[in-house]
Amino acid sequence: MAGRGTDIRLAPGVAERGGLHVIATEANDCARIDRQLFGRCARQGDPGSCEAILALEEDPVATYLPLAAARLSHRGELPAALGRLVFAAAQARAEGAHSRARRELLDLDDYLGDILAFAGRGE
Repeated sequence: MAGRGTDIRLAPGVAERGGLHVIATEANDCARIDRQLFGRCARQGDPGSCEAILALEEDPVATYLPLAAARLSHRGELPAALGRLVFAAAQARAEGAHSRARRELLDLDDYLGDILAFAGRGE
């Protein structure tokens, strides 16, 4: 995520031409990261815009909604509202899967801590 933690200063004349334009060519599994990337376009009151050019055959849709990707891919370009809905659903599934994986890892850590302890639970 380029520029994270710093503001991108616009060169003279850029604000008058519309500011920074961010183009996303792939969606992340986490919608928060996409929002952070799109948020790079307009900081400190500067103008800016953003757009996403995404393919159904790529992650996260192909991984978490493979049937939807297969059924919609033959249609060509999707309406923007439908595309946003499909990618939001795929990201929600991805975030759920990641959350379950983190929970299972914590549960495993607790379990191993209990069975490997020599003198009971540590303090």
